[in-house]
Amino acid sequence: MKLRLGNAGANTAAGPLDLLVQTVAQVPTKHRRHLLIRGDSAAAIHAVLDWLTL
Repeated sequence: MKLRLGNAGANTAAGPLDLLVQTVAQVPTKHRRHLLIRGDSAAAIHAVLDWLTL
């Protein structure tokens, strides 16, 4: 679990993107292309979607 800082902005991609990068890094490389990643509306931002499609 990772807690956000109390002064973290609600409309930034830094939090969800950082968490996603750390989570995917824990999955063995050979399995990373077969992941189903779900998210709420906070994940539906351009920076996160762009990172997912690279």
